[in-house]
Amino acid sequence: MSKLWRVARYEYARHVLQRRFLATLLGLPLFLVLIAAVTWLIAVAQRDARPVGYVDLSGFLADAAPPTVEDARPGERAAGAVRAFASEPEARAALEAGDIQGYYVLPVDFRATAAGTLVYLDDQPSAGARRSFDARLRAAWLAGLPPATARRVADGVTFVTPARGGGDQPMWVSTLVNVGLPIFVGIVFISAIFATAGYLMHAVVEEKENRTIEVLATSVAPGTLIAGKIAGITAVGLTQIGIWSVLGLAGLAAARPHVAWLGAVAVEPRLVASMAATMLPAYVMIAALMVAVGATVAEASEANQITGIFTLPVMLPYWFAGQIVPHPDSPLAIGLTLFPLTAPVTISLRAGATEIPAWQMVGHTAFLTLSAAAAVWLAGRAFRLGLLRVGARVRWAEVLGRT
Repeated sequence: MSKLWRVARYEYARHVLQRRFLATLLGLPLFLVLIAAVTWLIAVAQRDARPVGYVDLSGFLADAAPPTVEDARPGERAAGAVRAFASEPEARAALEAGDIQGYYVLPVDFRATAAGTLVYLDDQPSAGARRSFDARLRAAWLAGLPPATARRVADGVTFVTPARGGGDQPMWVSTLVNVGLPIFVGIVFISAIFATAGYLMHAVVEEKENRTIEVLATSVAPGTLIAGKIAGITAVGLTQIGIWSVLGLAGLAAARPHVAWLGAVAVEPRLVASMAATMLPAYVMIAALMVAVGATVAEASEANQITGIFTLPVMLPYWFAGQIVPHPDSPLAIGLTLFPLTAPVTISLRAGATEIPAWQMVGHTAFLTLSAAAAVWLAGRAFRLGLLRVGARVRWAEVLGRT
């Protein structure tokens, strides 16, 4: 057992101290920050600061006070974003001169029909400008009501869902957490497993090519050596995911005072526990299978071609997310849960959409754990056979004991 932990410590230090580990570790957060920054810059560049105009032939807006900044809903501009015109020719001239994005025409019978016309040239006014005019209309419709009543009507109806542990959160926030979080965690899981396990697979191939593995095998049993390598690379992956989690939580904590809806976010412990319980054994299983691949091939180029066999099944649940999330207990969802390579992502998607029965979670976790143990055994067997075939491929029929 001491030799196993020595190998694990060696593999952990070996990979953690490499530049490519640091590049992978920092690459994902930097990539996400870059995507957010580019998205923000594009939104700013495309933002049209010109006001939207209106021509009120009905007199509907004449006596209504414009909404204040405090009265505006999120995303609505201040009252200055709306400009009144005395006649349609005047508004048309301002539009053609580029002073406004477009203008609304409220006909004489607007009070009775509530139907108006929006005039613009090539592109319709921005969503923010349209919301600003909507706020002006809403203030006019509610002008005769008591302020408290008017504000309540203007706020509309907000549907909430109960959060575990007490309190409520808006339904759209709950949907974002229960659907978006499993998808994001699955992507992080896939990134970590194929980055770190890929290192180990290539290391095994390189050690076979330079015959270092033969020297190691003289002092450590092949099964212990492989188990130690898998334990070390699993610790590398957990380190990677742990640091990403800390950075993500720190970013959310920093953004929370500036983004109002983040204060309503509540992640259920059940969801986190479901993802953790399934992804850890799945990580070990895939790492072991990739080590087995590295032990059976003669060159690293062959291993690169075979890794696609694992990539496609792991990502397969995302292709069917449109069916899994609305129907988490369907035969398709349960079937993908039973297959070890598709199970981790499928279970996380299902856990976000419904409460998976305890017996199913226990059964799936036990099945994944057994699959991980079988994969470690298979990797050890492939490694032992590979020691006898330096420079040559090992057939999978031999690894499975069919010859």
